[in-house]
Amino acid sequence: MKRTIALILVLILALIPVVACSDANEATDKNDSNTSAESNDTPAENDDSETLQAAPNELDDNDQNDDDNHEEDLSLSGVLYDFTFKLDDDTITLPLTIGEFRALGWDHSDLYILPDTVEGHTRLLMPYFIKNGSEANIQVLNASEDELPINECIIYNIKVSLDQEKSPVIELPKGIKLGVSTKDDLINAFGWPTKLGILAGDNGGEVFEYLAEHFGLSTGIWGPSANGVTIYTSGDPHHIITYIEISNIS
Repeated sequence: MKRTIALILVLILALIPVVACSDANEATDKNDSNTSAESNDTPAENDDSETLQAAPNELDDNDQNDDDNHEEDLSLSGVLYDFTFKLDDDTITLPLTIGEFRALGWDHSDLYILPDTVEGHTRLLMPYFIKNGSEANIQVLNASEDELPINECIIYNIKVSLDQEKSPVIELPKGIKLGVSTKDDLINAFGWPTKLGILAGDNGGEVFEYLAEHFGLSTGIWGPSANGVTIYTSGDPHHIITYIEISNIS
């Protein structure tokens, strides 16, 4: 009887660790399950990565805006012998009539008396046509045999120099500007000129003559005169453009 009781006690003691181990395993499984659930509830770190990836797209948009701001002026053809250029904010093509030029807001200086009519086969030099304080020298022609109102006569020549007190901003095709562009800019834009000379005096600047195919005034009353563009550059190492003259009678 005593032996039977002893065996029962031994069996009970042996089962206690097994139960304890089973409870421990269940607790561990619950903890792992909770940890997994908490991990799923945590916001994904990839969200930050997606936010960072959006930034380059914004920069691309800004770069596109910069490109738009640097578009070429479409009012100029890019061809020198189209005789189209900018005079301050006005796009001008030679020849044009005095009336068309005045309609843009340019008019003669008070120092110069503008005639009402011009006799046939007559050329006039009209200094200092003015707009908003800018001054340009023009040459006017009545190539017909008849007397014409001044507004019907054509402007075939405009010249602007940095020596003038109030020179306008004059811009040729391909961005060539008086007082800004250089000899190298000029050659890169239009190549070497038809004629190349040296300015008289101590300046040492150069004369670039880009001449069109059509030569001579149609009336022939002043001898040969070329349609084209004449440009002076300074004699200093910068070779800045100091003078632009555009002439077209065609």
